[in-house]
Amino acid sequence: MVRFLFERAGYQVLESHNGQMGLDLARQELPDLVLMDLSLPGVDGWTAARELKSDPKFWYF
Repeated sequence: MVRFLFERAGYQVLESHNGQMGLDLARQELPDLVLMDLSLPGVDGWTAARELKSDPKFWYF
């Protein structure tokens, strides 16, 4: 549903199926927004979010 709404609004949507894949994709693509399931398999969403927040590439301010 979320993917459909964003794509319909003209945004490009990238998707991963586990936390590690999500981290790798985010680091490669540097997206403007990350929506994450907190109970992802492997690296969970809480850990992935902490890792992204601690990475200076994601400090926009």
